[in-house]
Amino acid sequence: MNRDVIISINGLHMTDGEFSEPVEVFAPGEYYMEDGYHCLVYEQPGDGFDEEPVHTRLKFDSNSLEIIKTGGVETQMLIEKDRRTITYYTTPFGSMDVGISTTDVALKDEENLLDIRADYALDLNGQLVGDCTVHIVARPKGSEISL
Repeated sequence: MNRDVIISINGLHMTDGEFSEPVEVFAPGEYYMEDGYHCLVYEQPGDGFDEEPVHTRLKFDSNSLEIIKTGGVETQMLIEKDRRTITYYTTPFGSMDVGISTTDVALKDEENLLDIRADYALDLNGQLVGDCTVHIVARPKGSEISL
């Protein structure tokens, strides 16, 4: 995989049996290996509430996905197969406890493709938000991305 990549992130959650509108992000980024983990880094512009950009680092293997955000939002979320983790998610409006109960993590690692999908239940401050899926695809810059 080249160092310069295009990253596609698609998030979806289900509450009360109904799917929410999917959240999709496309961003240029960088790929590298660190201590046996795949790493992707990219930046997102700030939203309408906080103009400070959010720097995101994704660190993953076939069993786990770690999402580290700094800037306008601060968090270090660990999505690990068959495990429950708790972290803090800090926004300009305050902090929340985030619980993540992961059911599955799947990684496809090919020469010009990284494809990771994670399924988990998400709760905020102890209240179930819903069942979630995050699907991340990285390809060398200049190639097509499809989900």
